[in-house]
Amino acid sequence: MPNNKKTRFLAIAAGCAVIAAFSAGLFVRNGMDSQPREREVVAAQEMAAHFAELRNLESSADGSNANLLRLFANVLFLVRQEYVEKTNTTEMAHGSLESMLASLNDPHSLFFKPDETARLEAAANGKLEGIGASLTLVQAKEGDLEKTMLKVVAPFPNSPAERAGLLPGDYIDEVDGKWVISHDPFHEIETLRKQHAEFKKLREADQRARARLKNSLTLSDAVNRLTSFDAAKGSTNVSMTVIREGKPVKLEAPITRLTVAPVGHKAIGKLGYVRVNFLGAATPKAVEKAIDELRPNIKGIVLDLRNAPGGQIEPAKQLLSRFVPGTALGQARFRADKAYKTRPISLVAAPKPYKIPMVVLVNKGTYNVAEFVASALKNQAKSALIGEATFGDASEIALFKLSDNSGFTLTLGRYLNPDGTEFHGTGVQPQVKVAEKPTKMGDPAADPALKQAISTLTAKVGG
Repeated sequence: MPNNKKTRFLAIAAGCAVIAAFSAGLFVRNGMDSQPREREVVAAQEMAAHFAELRNLESSADGSNANLLRLFANVLFLVRQEYVEKTNTTEMAHGSLESMLASLNDPHSLFFKPDETARLEAAANGKLEGIGASLTLVQAKEGDLEKTMLKVVAPFPNSPAERAGLLPGDYIDEVDGKWVISHDPFHEIETLRKQHAEFKKLREADQRARARLKNSLTLSDAVNRLTSFDAAKGSTNVSMTVIREGKPVKLEAPITRLTVAPVGHKAIGKLGYVRVNFLGAATPKAVEKAIDELRPNIKGIVLDLRNAPGGQIEPAKQLLSRFVPGTALGQARFRADKAYKTRPISLVAAPKPYKIPMVVLVNKGTYNVAEFVASALKNQAKSALIGEATFGDASEIALFKLSDNSGFTLTLGRYLNPDGTEFHGTGVQPQVKVAEKPTKMGDPAADPALKQAISTLTAKVGG
């Protein structure tokens, strides 16, 4: 393939998004597209519970770092003084931070401008924009063709995405009739050249690739379209083509603003049904309130963590304190200089668990911190998990807020099961597997996993 074509694609790819779904996947933003090639990339994630100012760099810099800082300062000075056009120092600084984090090849480590950081904080309270779905990037390989695809973690309840029929595991291939760039369209030319194809076939492949790029969107543009609301334009519809089980499905949903409650609940006969939509600051109290309202008339609880796309670790710990018998919840693996170590994740105070039988529903939309919760409930509270294996992203992320209200996220480690085993990449496995999809979540007549949960719990507590 001619070098100029490859360069052209790389320039386009450089503007693509590495997606992060923060605060239970409530907000998705765009950044540099530098994805690790060796492993699946999952770019959806929580907003960690703590905020911190960036440490003073010079105070902790060794000689090598100090030289690099001087190098950066010298280049910044020269650009400001010598560049032909006027410069914006803030934009240059933010761009440098964005590129610095992108160089880590970690989709969870991202820079956020002040307005984006503010949107993250709003998202932590369930205030969403766009279609109301948690999105992520995954990387796959077909032969020697590497793809980075936009994947749905889960739609939020009563969101435009849910009403449109978007499902966990869908891959978004087109937005508003335009191809979402998932791979190098000129790759076909490389394959043909290796096969010593005639020039005519090479030219036709080149024309196809150019035509596809002409009617395409970068990942960042696609994500912005699906996850932001333009107040000046008001609510508009977005069309999507998703790939579901290998087949294209066309959907349409309005772009809007919406607020998602952290918890929903109801009684189903003599059982209580509590659905956790995300793990934010208000979630533990909302779960307590729901259970307290239900307790006088129920014998057991079905806790639904399906389509709960992550959240914050501190609310997760508070939630678990009402269900586990001891303080140990799980572990985390982190880097200490050149070695890797583990630390316990535990409750500070003794738990006050409800004395009521419980089963837990999970699926592949149970994501990140929600997976940690599922693991603790399975292993420490000895609750039966019913449904599908969870998503399989155990990334532990911190958000650092800077003095100008911008911020950045950084991967600190990986959550582990209580016994130190991993669920990253594999998910937390249910004891009772139910593969059949619900047509209406929360309705026993249309929700096979919930029906199974009711049967399992009823057998335990009696009719």
